[in-house]
Amino acid sequence: MRETLTIPLILWTLWAIIAGIFGSYIYYQKLNAAVGGISHASLGGIWIGYFLFSIPIYWAYIFAPFLGLLLGFITLKYKQNKDAIISLIWAGGMSLGMVLSHLAEEGHEFAHEWLAGHEWHGGLEEYLFGNIFSTTNTDIWILLGILLLCIVFFVVFRKILNIISYDMEFARVQKLPYTLVYYSFMVLLALVIVALTKIIGIVLILAIFALPTLTSINIKKNLTGIMRSNIFLGLVAIWGGMISSYYVHIPASALVVGILIVLYGVSLIIKKR
Repeated sequence: MRETLTIPLILWTLWAIIAGIFGSYIYYQKLNAAVGGISHASLGGIWIGYFLFSIPIYWAYIFAPFLGLLLGFITLKYKQNKDAIISLIWAGGMSLGMVLSHLAEEGHEFAHEWLAGHEWHGGLEEYLFGNIFSTTNTDIWILLGILLLCIVFFVVFRKILNIISYDMEFARVQKLPYTLVYYSFMVLLALVIVALTKIIGIVLILAIFALPTLTSINIKKNLTGIMRSNIFLGLVAIWGGMISSYYVHIPASALVVGILIVLYGVSLIIKKR
């Protein structure tokens, strides 16, 4: 059991730290819909890789940050409605994926066989729903590298990020480098989303970011406390979900989300009291 769960538990632990930090900023910047939009639109990048006989997840690492920058640029530069632009990116990315999937099946008959035997390739179902037990040491190093980037970013720009999370206009008036920080945040968020695709799956990524924060704000009042609570709740859900998954043979990601939902319900009861 220990050998089977070692890599998954390391990956989930890294996720708990990353999602715990990002989740609070996502909540206060009202970017929950952006997480869903970028994660689903990244299917376009996955299918670009499939169409070009390349490693799909690599192209998602290129395509998703581009979408994050596009969302940030349009909302800041042209003052467009954020939710409307997210819907556009969401639909556009998935539409691109559908077109490329059709062209790949029509024009590259042996593409599926070539990719199926590749170490990095997983079926579409794996990207949609995740498969923590198919992850490798390489996935750990990628997620660890992204975690280090995030730590450096938050250490250097934490004060500015806190300000723009509450009041972007104040940051502009104070002539802070808010555009640089905002764009960097969107790129890192996109990288985190792609890194978590193999672990939790595109369908459940939004819940993984949102649920710990929704729970934490019911029991904590300040941003630092919410982050710490997010990480703790994530670890509780991870260990419970992973161990349960091993014995009952139910996808770990679904069990983790289920535990987080239960914890959210408990936090509502505590808050009411």
